[in-house]
This record gives sequence, structure tokens and C-alpha cells, in this order.
Amino acid sequence: MRDRPGGAELLAEARRVLREELAPVLEGRHRFQALMIANALGMAERELLAGNRPVEAETAALRELLGRDAPLPTLAAAFAAALRDGRLAGDPKAYALLVEETRNRVAESNPRVLAE
Repeated sequence: MRDRPGGAELLAEARRVLREELAPVLEGRHRFQALMIANALGMAERELLAGNRPVEAETAALRELLGRDAPLPTLAAAFAAALRDGRLAGDPKAYALLVEETRNRVAESNPRVLAE
């Protein structure tokens, strides 16, 4: 068993300190940099909490859609090529995968956008 606080909790606390205690007393470029670092810590926290689930889900969805087994980078490249050359034009499964992956990425990078 790991000791507490864990990595995600440490990232959350570091982010809180940056946002609530340090950024308010900084000005200009230093304030901007502190907030940028706080946002990066938030992304790292969300990625840590999600673990491998997003990668595994994307890989499974691409395997099903493309009908082949390969590592995620290979599948993603094949998917992009199929989109570019029109092989997946109008395919509802391809569209659903694009929407889902976009939502997943925004949920990690800027979840407030999805809350609006």
C-alpha cells in the first residue's frame, strides 16, 4: 500500500498553492507563468488518475473500426490515412470515435470547456 498523500493528491495540492497563494501575489509575466504551471499540474493530475484507460479504450475502438491489431500509433496513423483518402467518409463509427476522442482529450486538457 502506498503512503498518503499519493501523486495525484500532491499534484492537486501544488496546483492549489500556485493558484490560491502564489499567483495572487505575482504580477505580469510571473503570474501568467504560475497559472500556466498550475494548468499543467492539473493536466498531469488528470492523466495520472485516468491511468492507461484512455489509451486502452482508443486502441480498442481503432482495432474494431479498422479490423486489425496493431499498436496505437500504427492504428492512429492508419485511421488518419483512411480519413484523408475518404475511405471512412460518412462512417458513423468513425465520426463517433472522433467525437469521443475529442471529448476525452478536452476532459484532460481543459475540463471546464465541457462543463459549459
